[in-house]
Order: sequence, then C-alpha cells, then structure tokens
Amino acid sequence: MEPAVAYPIESVGNALRLIHLLRDSGELRVTDAARALGVAPSTAHRLMMMLVHHGFAEQNARRMYQRGWALRATADAPPGAELATFARDHLVELSRRLGETVHLVRLQGTAAIFVDGVETVRRHQVHVTSRAGMSMLAHCTAAGKAILARLTPAELAALYPRGLPLTYGPGPCDMGTLKRQLATIRRNGYSVNDEESERGLIGIGVCVTDASGQPLGSVATGIPLLRCPDALIPDIANELSRTARAIEASLAQRAPATLPEHHGHLTVG
Repeated sequence: MEPAVAYPIESVGNALRLIHLLRDSGELRVTDAARALGVAPSTAHRLMMMLVHHGFAEQNARRMYQRGWALRATADAPPGAELATFARDHLVELSRRLGETVHLVRLQGTAAIFVDGVETVRRHQVHVTSRAGMSMLAHCTAAGKAILARLTPAELAALYPRGLPLTYGPGPCDMGTLKRQLATIRRNGYSVNDEESERGLIGIGVCVTDASGQPLGSVATGIPLLRCPDALIPDIANELSRTARAIEASLAQRAPATLPEHHGHLTVG
C-alpha cells in the first residue's frame, strides 16, 4: 500500500482521480464524474473544464467527455528515449544520404524538444550542429509543424487556447496564419520552415505516425539557405518520407512488451 500524502490538496486530488477515470473508462458524463468523485456536478464540471483547457479531456459528438490529446499521447506514443532507439540507425542513414544534420525532437505542449541529433560527417564550409537538449516553439519549426498538421482541430485548439505565443521572428503570428500553413503541409505531405526559427536556415519535415495514423513525430533536417534552392526541397522531402516510413516499420515490428508506458508526441527535426 502506498503511504498517504501528509497534506493532500483536495482539488488536485480530484483532478488526478478524474484523469484516471477518463483513462480507464474511455468517456464520461459530468454526472458520472460527480458521482464517482463524490462532489457536486458543478464542481465536477469545473474540474472537467480544467482538464479540457490542458488537453486531458475533450467533448465528443454525444456531449460526453473522453480522453484529450494529452492523455492519448501518454497512452499511445513511445517515450523519446525509446523512439530514439528505434529511429537512431535510420537517422544516421538519412544524414549520410542527405549529407546534412538531422534531429529527433519531442513535441511537449507547444515546444519542440530536441532529443537526439546526428551531425553530418561531410566537410561543409557551413553546417548545422546538433541541437540535442534544446527546445524551440513548435509552430516556428519544420519538425513541430509537421506534427501540428496531423492534429485534429479540437487538439490544435486545446494546444493553443489563447492563440500563438508572441514571437518577433517571421513565423506565424496568429492561428489563422498557422492553420493555412498546416493545410498546405497536409496537401504537400511535408513542412517547410523558411528562416522562421533561425536566419539563413531552411527546415523540412515529414510526419511519422503509428499504425492507426496518429502522429508520433516527424523526420526533418535543417540546411543552410545557400545550399537549399527551392527546386531541391521536394527531393529532400522524398528522402525524409523514406526515413519516416522506415521508422514506422521498425516500430510496427517491435514486441508489444518492448516499450514501457508512453509519454508524449514525438518529432524528428
């Protein structure tokens, strides 16, 4: 038996219990949640709205509440270190084919977290160094936008309930602009970051999905602008797609017990 918490905070405890209820039951009415928690329906509704705000719950067409993107991510996506294990050899091969640096990035909230990087071994006068351990705003990176393009409208709205974070670069500055960019990414099958996160750098990304089509991450590369004319972008995107499909195949072949509990959307970029 786990030791009792010395100073429990009732509202926090109820919110955590509600997360467990959503995870285990699949969907809930507010009245069901109130009864299970032993609280008034108005209290259960406030707790549910807080979970919706943070992406742990969403309302479906039957007006019941179900797991939101944050809970689906923790239930369905392999953790960064584990996905990196499956992706590493593919990233090394991708870097060799492109002659450029590539990264494995985790999407955590609105941030793209760089989990791993493979630097090119070619002797370029200018090349991109590893960003492993760094984070950037997802909507200003090719890797992040490749993932965002696969989210449902409800998931995207839950991720940015107050709109986009304020930035001073050339990236999208409002949700309307971002949504138009994401629609283009869905049509093309890849994302492009044209100096939005770093001057003089072009980023290209392709989404990686699980067997059900849910986004796990994306493969992407950053290339100095002088070495990446527009005519080359489709060819680079094809190489990224090849690697993304190879990573998906490796994940599909893993034993069910190979990966532990899952933690978050992932991107390579």
